[in-house]
This record gives sequence, C-alpha cells and structure tokens, in this order.
Amino acid sequence: MERLRRHPPRRAAFPWLRLIALCACFLLPACSSRTAPSPETAPAAAAPGDPGAAVVATARSQIGTPYRHGGCSPDEGYDCSGLVWWTFGQNGQEVPRTAHGQWSFGRFVAPGERRPGDVVVFRIGHNAKDLHVGIFTERGSFVHSPKTGDTVREEPISMPYWQKRYLGAKRYLPEPEPPLPTEASGTRNTAPATP
Repeated sequence: MERLRRHPPRRAAFPWLRLIALCACFLLPACSSRTAPSPETAPAAAAPGDPGAAVVATARSQIGTPYRHGGCSPDEGYDCSGLVWWTFGQNGQEVPRTAHGQWSFGRFVAPGERRPGDVVVFRIGHNAKDLHVGIFTERGSFVHSPKTGDTVREEPISMPYWQKRYLGAKRYLPEPEPPLPTEASGTRNTAPATP
C-alpha cells in the first residue's frame, strides 16, 4: 500500500493577478454602455389633495413594523410587496400582491417625473422575479420593508446599493387635478356677468 504524500499548497505565480481580476469585476459594470435611469432625480412636489401624499403618510405610519416573508398587515408584519399592497389598499386602490405583479402593473414613470406615492422597483437578484419594491416619497427617499430581521424604514433612493439595482418606477394613482386658474395668477374670469 503506497502512502499518499501531502504536498504543500501551491502559491499563485502572480498573486497580484488575482487582485487585478477582482478589481475588474467591480469596475467593468461601471463602464458598461448600457445606462440605467438615474434614481437620483428630484421628485415632483406633492400638491395639496394629491393622493400620493396620503399613500406616503400611510406607508410612513408603518415604519418600525417587522419584516415578515409573506406578511401583508400591521399585525403579522410585511414583506416588501405586502407593504405596498396594504398601503394602497388602505387608500382605496387595489394593486397586485407580489413584487413581480406590481412591476407589471400601472404606468411606467421616468425618473424625472416620479411623484410621491409612485412605486419604485429594484432587481435584487439574478432571477427576473427577484424584485424589491417600495413607495417613493417627496424627500427623494422610499419607504420599504427590507429583509428578515429588519423593520419597515425610509431610506434615500440615492444610496449606491439602490442606485445599482434600480429598474424603474410605476404609477398606480390617477394624475392629480391641475389647480384652477385664479385672478391672482394673472388669468381673468371671462364668463359673462349675470344680472
């Protein structure tokens, strides 16, 4: 019976080559010709009576509620899409329950046109259904239920983690009514006078 000889571990001939390859993995995506929409664009301000402001207030009321996979109520906790589903439901709007369904629902919104109450969507994995959703606010942040062991919170959409994963925004709410012109704004009432 022949004894197996133990050989000392081989050292890389060029240890710096591994370092260069590792750096390239992080830098090459930044050089990609495909440009994602910038999630940093300032949001449009919420107009008084804007339903988006009510949606944001409802979402903020849940800050501190624990994350729970499959959860969709204050009593049981929320996953990301459960928070969006519950928040819109509290405001009389039916939306799909899953993040993938929420991404497929509503109207696409360009980054410069996002409004409070829009749903922002991120790809957090390699699978097409590995999505994360939250509710965009007037502060340029979003309210979401991030992960197991965490709670509902509000954080800036401009964080590098979210910027890299940003897919887009969807609008479920109707467009707010434009304000009526008044004499103070320089428009005159041209209606005929009544006797």
